[in-house]
Amino acid sequence: MKNLSFVFLIILISCSKSGQTNYYELKKEVIDIPITSDQLPFYLIHYFSADGSIALGGDKTNSKFDLFDLKEKTFMRSIEYDLEGPKGMNDIRYFFIHEETLYALGLYSIYKFGVDNDLFQRLNAEEDISFFKNNNMTLFPSGVSFHNTSIYRPCINREGTKLYHVAYPVGTTFKDQSYFEKASLVEIDLESFETKFICNVYEQSGLSNAKSAGDLSGINLSLSETEDSVIFTIHALSDIYIADLKSKALSKIKVEPNKYNPKIPIAEIDHTNVEKYMKDMFLLGQYLQLSYDPHRKLYYRLHQMPADEIGDKFLRSNVLSILDRDFKLLEEHPIEASVYPDFAISEDGLIFRNSPGDSESYVSYTLLKVDKD
Repeated sequence: MKNLSFVFLIILISCSKSGQTNYYELKKEVIDIPITSDQLPFYLIHYFSADGSIALGGDKTNSKFDLFDLKEKTFMRSIEYDLEGPKGMNDIRYFFIHEETLYALGLYSIYKFGVDNDLFQRLNAEEDISFFKNNNMTLFPSGVSFHNTSIYRPCINREGTKLYHVAYPVGTTFKDQSYFEKASLVEIDLESFETKFICNVYEQSGLSNAKSAGDLSGINLSLSETEDSVIFTIHALSDIYIADLKSKALSKIKVEPNKYNPKIPIAEIDHTNVEKYMKDMFLLGQYLQLSYDPHRKLYYRLHQMPADEIGDKFLRSNVLSILDRDFKLLEEHPIEASVYPDFAISEDGLIFRNSPGDSESYVSYTLLKVDKD
């Protein structure tokens, strides 16, 4: 079994703007946590706790969640769940934990169960939650698998009482007009499951007729500094969207493409040729997570660059943008391709999970400490 490995590396990169030197320094620590044959070296469905101290991996094959302590760098325990029966959860697409309660989002249902007690609650969104039932909406678009729900990422508030999610018309995909016309940001109370409509997420995107947007129409939600608005990125577009939770108004911050944010030619994507479509998805950039860091009073935005085609493989690098509290771009840092493109924010910095390596004896994470020079 591989021992814990810590690798420290200071990355000093010249800023892309006007050739100036970056004011922020990213210090990298690679954390390898030993595992046994009962855990996986990489989890397709994954979640970090709100404070970035715990990593949760979803093992659908063995119907369990594996918990890892990122501070102590150890495996904590597994939480098993049933696939069938009165507590069956066989359609999980996303999950998260708050204190002693674990929530899971299925294709049709919301599950709530205790980590250390017998609490279990299951609601079919289309039948038990009035908003979904009355508006013929559901939790995920048709065709979303257990493996690709990072394309549709919800968020929760810091108190763990509200879930913000995008609801979709029943039976629709990104090829349907109503998908873009009706997809709605909603607020779900995690105690009563009362659901409130906030706004249509695509109303200012210009994607209403762009069926070619495909998976690039995916959305990553996050909360603003004051938690009075939801901020989000649409994968195909460089702009930042802000949904005010009180007024329910949606506004847009225009972000011009640059060398790190190339304009995505979504009109050229061809869905009729599956092989070509999958290749095009690799060869286009994407705008992914946008999150606020309460410790350093900054926003971070993650981009995936267009992939370089090397033989029959694709290598895609990442770029981390650092923005101030008004979403003004401060600087951009290339991030190596070995990290998976989602992150959590802890006291120490940004935590990424690493792409699967050759070893089966550990699960690997990267901590990027953001220090101001």
